[in-house]
Amino acid sequence: IVYNMYGPTEATIMSAVLTVRKNEEDTYKSLSSIPIGTPIAKGGLVILNQYMQMQPVNIVGELYISGEGLSIGYINDPEKTSNSFIKNIYKSAGIKGAFLYKTGDLARWLPDGTVEFLGRIDQQVKIRGFRIELGEIESTLLKHENIKECVVIAIEENGDKYLCAYLVIKEDFKEEEIRTYLSLSLPDYMIPSYFVELDKIPLTSNGKVNHKVLQSPEIKAGDDYLAPSNETEEKLLEIWSEVLNIEKEEISVQANFFTLGGHSLKATLLISKVNNKFNVTVPLAEIFKSPTIRILSKYIINIEKDSLDIQDENLVLLKKGNNKEKNLFLIHAGSGEVDGYIKFCSMLNDEFNYWGIKTARIKNHAPINITIESIANKYIEKIKIIQPEAPYYIAGWCIGGTIAFEMLKQLEQKEEEIKFFALINASPPVINNSQIVPIFSANTELALISESKLINDESIKEKINNLKYSDQIWPALIDYIESNITNADIIRKLIPESMVGAIPDFENLNVPDLIYYLNTIRSYIRARMVFVPETKNKTFVNFFGASKNEIQNRTDWNKYCNQPIKFHKLIGDHYSIFKNPEVVEFAKVFDEAIRDSKMK
Repeated sequence: IVYNMYGPTEATIMSAVLTVRKNEEDTYKSLSSIPIGTPIAKGGLVILNQYMQMQPVNIVGELYISGEGLSIGYINDPEKTSNSFIKNIYKSAGIKGAFLYKTGDLARWLPDGTVEFLGRIDQQVKIRGFRIELGEIESTLLKHENIKECVVIAIEENGDKYLCAYLVIKEDFKEEEIRTYLSLSLPDYMIPSYFVELDKIPLTSNGKVNHKVLQSPEIKAGDDYLAPSNETEEKLLEIWSEVLNIEKEEISVQANFFTLGGHSLKATLLISKVNNKFNVTVPLAEIFKSPTIRILSKYIINIEKDSLDIQDENLVLLKKGNNKEKNLFLIHAGSGEVDGYIKFCSMLNDEFNYWGIKTARIKNHAPINITIESIANKYIEKIKIIQPEAPYYIAGWCIGGTIAFEMLKQLEQKEEEIKFFALINASPPVINNSQIVPIFSANTELALISESKLINDESIKEKINNLKYSDQIWPALIDYIESNITNADIIRKLIPESMVGAIPDFENLNVPDLIYYLNTIRSYIRARMVFVPETKNKTFVNFFGASKNEIQNRTDWNKYCNQPIKFHKLIGDHYSIFKNPEVVEFAKVFDEAIRDSKMK
C-alpha cells in the first residue's frame, strides 16, 4: 500500500490522502497524476471558481481547505492572513469551520469523489479575454499516449499573446493529430497555436522548468512554396491572406495555418469566412484536422459533392450519419444561424444525419412581420425535402424551440408521428400577454434610428424621414453609415446581449452584417412575443435547460402539453452548454433521451 498525501503548512501539513493498493495502477492511467484523494477526518476540501461558486465534477477551479486542521493565520501579517483565510459562507452546504484557506492550487473533483491536482493558480493567463489554466492544458496533453513530457507557456509578441506547447515525444510527432486530440476535450481558445518538439524539457538547478531557454517558435510560410491548383484553393488562399494578414504570394497551399500565425480566434474567423464564401458548414474543429489549404479544399469539395442533391438555403448538413433514412432536425436560434450546433452534433451518436434548419436571409436588411405559425409551416416543407415521411426527430434551441413546438403541433394535426422532440433552453409563450406589439413599419424603424442616434447629419435625417417603407430606410442608412465611418458599436449595442452568443464572429462583423442580424433577431423576437399555442400537443417533450441563468417559468411549457415534460438540467449557461467542456455531458444526456424515446 502507498499513501499519496496532500496538504500545506497552513493546514497542519496533511489535508487529503489517497490509498493506492497494489495492482491499482491502471485506475489512474487516464490522469496526468495520481489524485490527492479525499479530505482527512474533520477536514474538508472545496473547489470554487473565480466567482466563489462551487465547481461541479470535472470542472477546474481553485482548491480551498476547511475543517479543524486550519491555522488561524500568519504571525504579524494581518494583510496576508485576510487574503488567504476567507470567511466560510458554505456551512449550509456541509462545509465545516469558520474559515477557508485559499491554497492557490488548481484542482477538480473526479466522479469517484477524489480530487485531482492540476497545478498552481499562478499558471493562469488571460488571452483574448479568456482565463486559461496552463496546467489544465499540460494535464490533457500528458494523457496522450505519445507525449512523455510537456510544458505550455504564453508568449507575447507585438501586443498579441498566444500559447506554445513544448513536447517530448515518444514516437513520430504529428501536430494535426495532437490538435485533433485536444479539440475533443478543451475549448478552442485553449489549444496552443504552436507545438515545438524537444529532446527534453530544460530545467533549472532546483528542478523547475527553465522558461528562459525555451525559444519562441519560428513563424514562416514555408520554404517549399506550392501555388493553388484549382478554384477552391484560390478562394481559400484569398481568405487565408485576409485572416493572417500575409500576402497571397507568401502562402503555400501546403503551409500549416497555425505555423503561419493562426490561433483559435483567427480559426473561428477563418471558418466563418469559409462557410459564407462556399455556402457550406465546415465545423471549427475541422481546421485543426485540415490545417492546410490543400487538405481543407478536399474537405470542402467532398461536402459540395455530398450536397449536390440538396440545394436549399435553409438546410445545412451538420453531421453525416451511418443511416440515410434517419434524420434529426435542429431549428436555428434567434440569430437564424445553426453554427452553435456544430460542436454538439460532432459528439452525438452516428445513427442520424443531423440537419440544421437556418433562416433565409431577410431582404434589404429590414425586419419582417413573420409569425411562428408561418415559419413552422415553411420548415415542415423543408424537412420533407430530406425526409418525406414520418417518424420525425426534431429539436429547437432558444427561439428555435418555439418554432419547433409549433411544427410539432402542425405535424400532429396531420397525424404524423414525432418519435423524439426536444426543447433546448427555450422560453415558454407568454400567457395573457396584454402588451401591444407593434408591427414593423417605417414609423417603428425611424423611431429606433432616432433613439439610438445613428444619424448626425441633418440632411440625411430629412432624406430618411421622407421614406415611406422600412425596406427603403435600412439600405439608405447602410450607405450613410459606411460612407461616414460611423462606429459600428452603436449597432452592436442595439442587439440584445442574450442573443450575441449565437452570432458567428460578432466582434468582427461589418455594418451591413450587424444590421442584418439586428433585424433578423428583432423579427423572431416579435414573432415569439405574439405567439400562443391554441391546442395542447400530444407528443412527449424533453426540455434541456441550462443550470446558470435558468429560463423563467420554464414549467409553463406543461400548460401546452398533454403529457408532463421531462426536464433535464445541464451544467452551464445558454451558450456554454454547446461548448467544451459542458457540451460533452449535454451530448451524453441528449443521446440517452433519444434512446429512451425508441423504447416507448
